[in-house]
Amino acid sequence: MPERVPSASDAPRAPHRVLLAEDEPSHVLLAQTILERLGCEVDVVASGRDAIERARSCDYDLILMDLCMPEMDGLQATGAIREVEKAARRKQAPVVIITAAATVHDCRVYDNAGANDVLLKPFRIADFEYVVREWLGLK
Repeated sequence: MPERVPSASDAPRAPHRVLLAEDEPSHVLLAQTILERLGCEVDVVASGRDAIERARSCDYDLILMDLCMPEMDGLQATGAIREVEKAARRKQAPVVIITAAATVHDCRVYDNAGANDVLLKPFRIADFEYVVREWLGLK
């Protein structure tokens, strides 16, 4: 029997890199646990400013951005990250705003700031997984 030649699809796939910007420890624990279970490599920051700094130094496949954080909120951070990506001529990472309340008007504001999606708190684990899988193209 001929020896099988490995193909490119056989190569181990690098995990998806996800930036989680969240300042509430219990939310971090839940989100990080789910993301790691999905095979993601997760960087966690607790402020909008820290999210911008991480986005300057790393390309992410997905950014999960809490709306209400200390120092700088999620919308300001998202806008600044979009500027960083533009200046560096990098592909935009999808940004999902995580918030406790969102009206149709709010969603337009998030979109104008450069966000791609919104996830409402408290979220069900299935909803969180669905959003992550959709944006990362996981089956």
